[in-house]
Amino acid sequence: MTDDRERRAYEMLRWVPYSLPTEFDPALAMAGTYSKMQDDRSNRAIDAWDAQHPNETSPELAAFRELERLGHITQNDFF
Repeated sequence: MTDDRERRAYEMLRWVPYSLPTEFDPALAMAGTYSKMQDDRSNRAIDAWDAQHPNETSPELAAFRELERLGHITQNDFF
């Protein structure tokens, strides 16, 4: 399962303009390098959006809040 997650993270990172300098490395995957890089990249993008839209909720967050309001999900559900 870890290798699948790392492979997906690696594939997402390959489409980023700075690109990865090497092919998929199983040792880096075992260390969680690719998923950490992808998580960091994703978090920076969310932070940048939040900074540009301080009084707006992202469409995704608004959808989750509406699902919570309707009782379809709770804070304990993992997505």
